This record gives sequence, C-alpha cells and structure tokens, in this order.
Amino acid sequence: MKLSLRDAFASHSYNKEFDYTVLPEMLSDFPQNASTDKVLAKVVISSQSGVVTCELSVKANFKTACSRCLNEFTLPFEATAKKIVKKQETEDFEDVFYIDSSLLLDVLEEIRTLIYFEFPAKPLCSEDCKGLCPVCGCDLNKKSCSCDINTVDPRLAVLKNLFN
Repeated sequence: MKLSLRDAFASHSYNKEFDYTVLPEMLSDFPQNASTDKVLAKVVISSQSGVVTCELSVKANFKTACSRCLNEFTLPFEATAKKIVKKQETEDFEDVFYIDSSLLLDVLEEIRTLIYFEFPAKPLCSEDCKGLCPVCGCDLNKKSCSCDINTVDPRLAVLKNLFN
C-alpha cells in the first residue's frame, strides 16, 4: 500500500487523514510469534510552509504468550509515530520517513516498522504475573508449590563466595 504525497508537497497548507485496515497476511509476521486478525492504522499527512509531516497510529489486539507464565493472552496494542517526510535519503541519520522520487510513502512498511519497534520485548499477561516455578514448572498464578527455589547449582556454588 503506497500513499501518494504529491499534493502534500505541492501545497503550503495541506491536511488529510487516511484509515486502513491491514490484514495479517499483508504484513508477513509479527514479533514474539504474536497473531491478530487485523491491524487498524490511521495516517495523517500534513504540510505547513513546505514541511510535510506524517503521523501514524496503529491499533491491534494481539494474541501472544506471556513471558513469565507462557499462557496465551490478548495484548491490546497502540503505538504512534510523528515524523517529517523527506524526499531523498541523506547521509545523516534522522528519524524521518523517506520517500523516493515518485513521492510515494510505503504505508505497510512504516506500519510493520512501528509494530516491531513498539511491541513489548517481554509481553506480560499482567504486571503481577508470578510465572512458572523454576523447579517443578507449575503455574504459580494458579497454584503454589513447596519447591525450594533457593538451592544453588553445585557447579555455580563457587561464585556465591566471590562476593563475600
């Protein structure tokens, strides 16, 4: 999905909003093996005194596994980015959207990038998730166990004396 910005660059005062429903097969894959039935995206292109900006907002409900307890849950996801749009790529690194000489912005690529940068590295089903017992593997959110989790691996016991 490419969006033409020709009118935005030709005008000194421009403001237009675009809404997209992106199906998962259009974006290939998601971080953390997450899945969703659709991604809603809103793109606002504006131009003021020759400077073109793009505001991108993305919303989706991802099904993913909790990093602590491994249970699948639904993660409500929202992310936004507002950047200047430049016609040509310069050698300086800038946080901008670059477009080619045809003045087309690849909306799908920017949505994919935003999802990957803003998706949590360790998604949690809840902030107080207790996770799994490291000894027996039971889900500590559902039941407690009597395992001794303070035992030290004998191969690493020498390191315990290192800080004494």
